[in-house]
Amino acid sequence: MKSRFPFRLGTTSYIIPDDILPNIRYLAGKVDDVQLILFESDELSNLPPAHVIAELAAIGRGENLTYTVHFPLDVWLGAADELERVQSVDKCRRIIDLCRRLDVRTYALHLAPADPDDRGELPAANMTGWLKSCGTSLAVLCAELESSRQLCVETLAYRFDVVDELLETHDLGVCLDIGHLLLGGRDVEAHLAKYAGRLHLMHIHGVREDRDHQSLRYLDPDLLAAAVRQMSDTAVRPRVMTVEVFCEADFKESMEVLVDHQS
Repeated sequence: MKSRFPFRLGTTSYIIPDDILPNIRYLAGKVDDVQLILFESDELSNLPPAHVIAELAAIGRGENLTYTVHFPLDVWLGAADELERVQSVDKCRRIIDLCRRLDVRTYALHLAPADPDDRGELPAANMTGWLKSCGTSLAVLCAELESSRQLCVETLAYRFDVVDELLETHDLGVCLDIGHLLLGGRDVEAHLAKYAGRLHLMHIHGVREDRDHQSLRYLDPDLLAAAVRQMSDTAVRPRVMTVEVFCEADFKESMEVLVDHQS
C-alpha cells in the first residue's frame, strides 16, 4: 500500500510482537509512515537510544518512510497542579528533542481530562483553569516545533469543540480519531467537515463490540470512503492516515480492505 494514496498511509510501531526497530524494518516497505508509540515512566520506558534513532533515520531516508510520534498517554498538560503540568511538558519536550533526527510529519497529543477515568462531555469541572493550563503548555511545545500544525490534538471522549479556542489561538493541527468518535456516539462526517482545514492526522480503525482499534473490516465502508475522500484533499499538507491497530492480523486485514476500497 506504499505510495497508493495522495496522503501518507501509516500504521503503528507495534504490529509484530517485538520492539520498535524490528517493527520499523518489517513495515518500511509496506507503508509510508509509522506512528511511534512512546512511553516513559519511572518504572518503564521504550524511548529509543541514540543508535536506534540513527537507524530509524537511515531506514526513513532509504525507504521514503516518515514518522508520526504519539506522545505518552500519561501527560497532563491541563493539570491544576503546576509541578505535574511542568513535568508533563518536559516529558513531551524530551521526546521532541529525541526525534529531531527523524522526518516527523506530525505529533499526536492527548489533552487529557482532569480525571483520566472521566468519559463525560467536558474534560474538567473547572474548564477555565483547565483551558488556561493547556494553553500555557501548548505555547511551550509549539515553540519547540518547526510548525505549530505539527502538533495535532486528538479527539477523545469529551466534546471536541471545547478545545476550538486552543486550536485557533495556537494554530494547531487536529488528529481525528474515528474510533473515539464512534464510541462516543459523535457524528464523524460532521467532524471531518468542520476540522478539514486542520486535519493533518487521522487515526482510523474499526469498532467491534464496543472495542476500538480493530481491523478496518469493522468500519462502515461508507465512512471509510468519506475518510479517504477528506484525507485526499491536497490543499492541506502534511496529511497522514494512521491505521491504528496493534497486531499483524489486524494490519494485514486492514490493508486488504484498503486494496478492495481502491479497486
